[in-house]
Amino acid sequence: PVFIIFLSMYSPAALPLLVSAFINNPFINDRANTRGLGAGIVMRWSLDFVGNHARVQRAEAQLEQTEHQVREARLGMGLQVELAVQSLQDAQRREAVWSRGRQQGRAWFIAAAQAYDLGTGRARDLLDAMKSYFEARLAHLRAIQTLNEAAANLERRVGETLVSRWEPPCD
Repeated sequence: PVFIIFLSMYSPAALPLLVSAFINNPFINDRANTRGLGAGIVMRWSLDFVGNHARVQRAEAQLEQTEHQVREARLGMGLQVELAVQSLQDAQRREAVWSRGRQQGRAWFIAAAQAYDLGTGRARDLLDAMKSYFEARLAHLRAIQTLNEAAANLERRVGETLVSRWEPPCD
């Protein structure tokens, strides 16, 4: 409901001068030609009960739908964080395996190079060791990239920094 209170004042100056000039009989009461004061209270109320009830039900249904969407979004966020953690753990395992593979490939490459220098190894063995080492190194670098992407994905999902700074490897 809306309540409006108003006050109004009126005076004969608002009427045209011609109308007030014709009425000069003292026994005729001309209310439009006198000063006055008026007051009133107005109340506005919508009497559309069926429409109001339907609007309230629609608003409650929208509220319930929004609450369900919030619950689903929270479940989805938890699932995304869980998947990002699993992806990071998988990338850490792959990086550790490729790191060992790179180290073993480097050891094989050094041994094959020394054997070739001494004349006890063949050139084919040296080329196989070199190829294996560089393939393992490339796979290790790709595993590091995947690990960095998984960590960035988890940071984005969680909203916090997981790694404060990056340090390049010393080898």
